[in-house]
Amino acid sequence: MAAVDAYFDLGVERVVLGTAAIRDPDLVRAAAEHYPQRVVVAVDAVNSPREFMASRQMVDKRSKPDPVKLADPKVALKELI
Repeated sequence: MAAVDAYFDLGVERVVLGTAAIRDPDLVRAAAEHYPQRVVVAVDAVNSPREFMASRQMVDKRSKPDPVKLADPKVALKELI
């Protein structure tokens, strides 16, 4: 969380959590609670057409899925649309 705080202290508008979100879902929870609407969880769907299409639908629908569920690899993206 210290790194997230440091970026916001530098004046960034948003932070993007990718692999860190999968490795540490508690980080996503803490960051999202402390900085509402300013934390983005990135989805890497290389070589996974289903995940790519689900993430595309989320973007198209402007979905706002629970960031903790989004970071959980056990939760299919299509369940969050």
